[in-house]
Parts: sequence; C-alpha cells; structure tokens
Amino acid sequence: MNVIKKIDSFLLKTQNAICIATGLVMVVLIVAAAFLRFVFNINFSGSEEIIMFTAFWFYFMGSSAASREDSQITADMSNLVVKNPKVLQIIRLIKYFVSTVISCVGTVWAYEFLVWYAARNPRTPIYKLPEIIMVIPVFISFVLMTVYLFGYFLNAVRRTKEVFAK
Repeated sequence: MNVIKKIDSFLLKTQNAICIATGLVMVVLIVAAAFLRFVFNINFSGSEEIIMFTAFWFYFMGSSAASREDSQITADMSNLVVKNPKVLQIIRLIKYFVSTVISCVGTVWAYEFLVWYAARNPRTPIYKLPEIIMVIPVFISFVLMTVYLFGYFLNAVRRTKEVFAK
C-alpha cells in the first residue's frame, strides 16, 4: 500500500506542477502578445499555437487532479431528496459504477484518437510542432480519471457493505 501512496503522491505533484507551469506560461504569453500588439503594434505570430498546447495540458491535468480529489462539478442532489443512509449509499455506488464505466469508454476513445492522430502526424502552421502534443494529455487524463473513479467505486463498495452491516 505504501508504494501506491508514493505513486499517487508523485502523480498528484506532477499534475499540480504541470497545471502551475502551463498556467503561468499561458498568462505570460497572453500578456506578452497583448502588450506587443497594443503597445508596439507588433504581432506575436504563433503565440496562439503555444497557448493552445499549454491550455490542453492545463485543462486535462486539472480535470484529472479534480477527479482525484472527487471535486469535479456534479449535479447530485440526491441528498436533498433522500434521507435514508442506505439508499444514499446505493445511489453513490451506482454513481461511481456508471462514472467508472463511462470513463473506461472515454479512455478507449482517447486512446483510439491518440493512435489515429499519431498516424496522421499533423503539424502546426507556424512552428511546425507536432499536434499530438495536444492529444497526449487527453489520453493521460482519461487514464488517471478512470483509475481514480475505480478507486472511488471500490471505496463505495466497501462503504456499502459497512452501511448494510449496521
């Protein structure tokens, strides 16, 4: 279990570092492009390409980190309607099961998209950067979200057993 905690800690630190770095790069590039354009009347060609790359990494690493914390946006209002703890726990169990299945499907699609994209090897128009750099975080994010959701599902199974044992 200690190895899993170390891997989890490493992944979280990596996701956070990527979010911080890409967030800073996006802010600097947007400010620089605006400053050059409006103050010096200079067009910072290609800044959009770099911003797009960093935005993909920022967004998808952020979404996987939110999934790890189970803090992504939800529309779960069952606790407002249902007061029975056993029923609420079954709802949570179903929620995590369905979320895990959907995330597995998304992971397969993300992988297929990555393979499809790699075969075409498109490049950006200005810097000729491989666009696959934008697709990689989509796949990584879905893999991480699936792992996290599966962990939440297993915890929900354990918790359901505890609730019904009472």
